[in-house]
Formats: sequence, structure tokens, C-alpha cells
Amino acid sequence: MSASVLRQPDAEAAATLELLGIRFAWGLNGFAEHPAAIARLACRPALRAPPPVSAREAARIAAHLGRAGLAPVLADNLVGLVAGIADAVLARVGAPTASTARARAAAVGPWDIVVPLHHAETVEEALRLAAGLAAAAAADPQEVDRAIARRLAAIERGWSLWRPDVERAEVIAACERRGVRWRRLSYYPDCIQLGEGRRQKRLYATVSGDTGYIAIRIANDKSLTHLRLAQQGVPVPRHRIVQTADEAARAAREYGFPIVIKPRDGKWNRGVAIVYAPEEVVEAFADARGSGGGGVVVESWLPGREFRILVAAGAVCGAHEREPPTVVGDGVSSVAALIEQANADPARTDPPDAWSGPIAFLPLVERCLAWQGLSLDGVPEAGRRVLVNPLPFRKYGATYRDVSDAVHPANAALAVRIARLLELDIAGIDIRLPDIRRPWTEGPAGVCEVNGGPGIDNIAVTGRKRGVDISGRMIDRIFPAELRRPLPFVLYAVTADQEAAALARAAQLAGEMRTRLGWSVALGDRSGVTIAGNRLHPVREHGMRGWVQLIVESPEADAAILVMPQEVLVAHGLGHDRIDVATVADGPWRQLLAGILAEAGTRIVPFDDPIGPVLDHLTRVDLSVENDRESLSSSSV
Repeated sequence: MSASVLRQPDAEAAATLELLGIRFAWGLNGFAEHPAAIARLACRPALRAPPPVSAREAARIAAHLGRAGLAPVLADNLVGLVAGIADAVLARVGAPTASTARARAAAVGPWDIVVPLHHAETVEEALRLAAGLAAAAAADPQEVDRAIARRLAAIERGWSLWRPDVERAEVIAACERRGVRWRRLSYYPDCIQLGEGRRQKRLYATVSGDTGYIAIRIANDKSLTHLRLAQQGVPVPRHRIVQTADEAARAAREYGFPIVIKPRDGKWNRGVAIVYAPEEVVEAFADARGSGGGGVVVESWLPGREFRILVAAGAVCGAHEREPPTVVGDGVSSVAALIEQANADPARTDPPDAWSGPIAFLPLVERCLAWQGLSLDGVPEAGRRVLVNPLPFRKYGATYRDVSDAVHPANAALAVRIARLLELDIAGIDIRLPDIRRPWTEGPAGVCEVNGGPGIDNIAVTGRKRGVDISGRMIDRIFPAELRRPLPFVLYAVTADQEAAALARAAQLAGEMRTRLGWSVALGDRSGVTIAGNRLHPVREHGMRGWVQLIVESPEADAAILVMPQEVLVAHGLGHDRIDVATVADGPWRQLLAGILAEAGTRIVPFDDPIGPVLDHLTRVDLSVENDRESLSSSSV
């Protein structure tokens, strides 16, 4: 299915539209009020306006879209048809669409399609699919459908690989609520950078760059974590590493049932089992051994309620209780019936002040009931509270309830101490004790697990139920306000005959910044970027986008000065969402560029303006994040 030619066979003059290309404009630009992709079309024979869409063409497109499961498209002309199809594809994956683009009318013609730019590959493929579908009038409909399905599948795969997972999405959303500038690293998109240049901080999900490799290795090893905490007087369950099922059985007899059997290096609760009887040990041991590669751990069972406490940069940011699934007998209904009633009750599965889920029927449920002298068919007496599953996880029917403001100071101090002992910048502490409101020293209490890269989606959701911004609190701790100042940017937008003089002036300004302010200045021109005497080179980027990426991702940069030809800035955008001071030389693009910069709040100075006033402006300008003109949420990919 070609994407280069669009045909409209039913139009009076059999118009042919050619897709000339797709241009990316990053940062401030002349095409839209946000980063944008611009698909430019041409018509043969030349027409003043795009030709209308015929009834036959509209029906053909509607049939293909319907069979592909895409939203219908209404369009008055061929350009609108291509834009509408691209919109349907982007909406399918959950990406911003052309209909949300805020185009600049002066720069966008009737043959242009403007789409918000987020993930360049997804946008480009969506536009090419749209062009190809509109071009396929004479092709076999079944072959067109197959081609659409293949292209859609590829687009969805690419988007799903790029789209942030739940942990990163929580971090990004918290940054946007806090006005913290963020970006996905150009060379490692799974890693999120907070801030710019020397003040930056990096996160891989919830693993901070301030957490060392050894700390993560210890936290991932349940046995090493247990040993470290036990040595330091932190309450932990009795614990043993076993190599065989017989060793596990001996530990179980020593500790007494129930016991916990789990992988030494397991994650996401895989391979974790509560064992109630000797005959269950062999199967639980095999499951644990198959779910991890570092051996099997046997632990004594800790009584009490289970809580997750989130610690970041030496402070508790939030906590929630994990209530295991239970039912209450009525003297008439069986346990199975009580579970079904609970799952049908919206007040239990979707409580307004907590996060819960349906109770799952698992083999562990029957073993847990047998331990209590019951079965699924048994009828508990009225008022009896029956534990259905001892594992307090939502996927099994547990309820998560925010207790962030109820943590006793002694319990908060213990959690902070644990994170400090393990040298974790961010940690999730799982602890069992009778009441989070009472000090752990009143006992019994014990730390089940410590997570060096804790999942924050559950604790964030429960916090939101009570109006507590837990992920925002975490960002405030690990990235305080004094680190949030964006890098000062100075731009010389010049014509070719002024480029040499501008480079000399930029080098002089950089020298003054180093001398007067002590700044390490990134100096860039069309050939690359120099920071601290080192020459850097952007990869696979046009215009200033690559230069800006290098600078804001550099931990050596305190400020940036860029010299760039005006035609490059017009073609590809300014590469960044903010410029503090700019010189715009006389030339054919001066009015457009000066208007874009002035609209963004840039101070525009003459080319021969003395360096002193520029420096004064940079030191006076309020660079606090509260006055940022635009979040990086749309341009940081």
C-alpha cells in the first residue's frame, strides 16, 4: 500500500495528491504552538484548494476503517481525509491527534496537515498509513485491509514500546503537577531526567541515580536485606535459605505453621506462598525455585496487618494498608456464596476511599480456609470474619487503603532508618504490625521486604482516593525547588553573512559567563556543541533539536549559547520550549522568528548590544519553574 500518491478518481479532474514529505518542528516553531509534525501535500494538476471527497471515496474509506476497528472519518476534501485517517490511527493508540493541534494560520497552508509531535515514529507512520489508504482506490479491498492491519499492528507495537509504563507515568504526571521540567533521555528513553544540565536528576522507574549499584543488589536479595537489617536491630521474621524441599520442611517444623516460602531474588510477588501444612511444602518450594534464580527463602509468618511505607530522600512520602480479602458469615451462606456476594458488591470492589478488586478463587484460598476449619462449601456462623487469602495483594481481592497521615513518628523513623541502612534514595518498606498509628516497639512487628525500586502506582492511587499526592511528595523530596531552575539559553538567529561575527560574539559572552558567574557554558553552532572544551555531536537530528538534547542532558552545563542560521530554525523549529535572550539578525525570517520568541517571553536584544546588559538580564530573569512558559510534557521524548 503505497504512501506517496493519493488518487481521487471520481473528482471532475481526476486530481492526484502527492505526499511531498513529513517535517518535524521541535520546541518553539512557526507551524504550531507546540512541537509539530507537518505533512506537506501537492496536487497535480495544480488546484487552489484541495478537491472534495466523493461519495464513493467516502464510502470506500469508511468500509476500510470500519473493518480495521478505527473511528469513522468525516472530511470535506482530500487533505482533510488524510488528516482524519491519521487522527483515527493516533486515537487508536491513545496519542494526541491532528484535531488537537493548535496550528499557526500564517505558516500553515491548505495543503499541510499539522499533528502534535510526541513520538516521531508513531506520528510519521500514522500519516503514511493515512496517505496510503487514501491512495488505494484501485487496489484489491482485501489486500488493503491486510495492509492496514499490518501497519496498525506495527504502529501499536512501536507506541507501546515507547509509551511510559505505570511507574514512569506516575513520575511524569507528578512532575507536570509540580511544574518540574522533565524529559526522556534521547539515548535511553526508559530513563527520565528531572531538570536540566548540572542540576538534573535521573530516574529509572523509581530507582534514583543517587542509589548505588551495591544498594540495589542488596535490596534485590531478600537474604542479604534480612541479614543487614537483623544486624542493625531492625525487627525481621525468622529466616533461612534452603536448597532442597527437605531443608524447607525442617525449617517449617522449627518455625511452626504457617510459614512463607519465596524466591530469594523474586519480584512482583511471583513464587510467594503461604504454607499451612507439611504436605504443601514440596509444591511451594518448587514454585519458589522456578520463579527466581538465587535460591529459596523460608520465613516465619508475621502476625498483624501489612503496610507499605514509601520513603524518598530521607522522609516518608506516603503509606497504605493492604487489607487481605475477607468475608463475614451470616449463618446461612457458604464461603463461596459469600465471596460471590462480595464480588458483586460495588461498595467492596470499588470503594470511594480505597482501591480494591474482586476476590480470586485460588488453590491457596482452600488451604487458607482449611487452616481455619472451613471449606468453600462450609457455612461460617453469623458475624464470623473469615480470611479468604493471606496474601494481601489487590490482584487476589485485597483492599488498599491510604494511611499516609496516620503513620506514627516511631514507625516513620524506622522506615527512614531502613532506607538509610540500605543506602536507598527511594524505598518501599513492607512491614507488619498491629497498628500503624502505634509505635512498632509495642510489637509484634517485622519487616517483610524492602524494595529498592518500589512500584508506586498502587500507593499513588490510594493516596489520590484521599486527596494525597504521594508521587508529588516523592518528587518534592528527591528533586527540591533549588534544583528546578532551567538552564539559561541565549540564541543568535543569524543569516549566513553574520554567522562568523555571531560565533565570535557568542564565544566572548561564554567567556564572560565563566569569568563573572562561574558557569560552564555550552556553546553550539551548526557543526556541533562544545562543553568544557569537549566537542559533542548530535545523532540523527536536524536543526537545533539535537543540540538542545545534548546540552540539557549534560551534567556539565550551567548555561547555553547557540548560533543557528535562521532558515534552519524556520524549517525545524528552535529545538527548545524556552529561550531567555535572543538576537535576531535582519533577514527574510526576522519578523517570523522575532514574533515566535516575543510570544514566548524571550528578551530580544540587538546584535551589537553590549554583553553586560545580557549578563545582567540572565542573572535577573526569574528562572524559577513557576514562571516557565510551557511544560516539556509535549516536547520531551
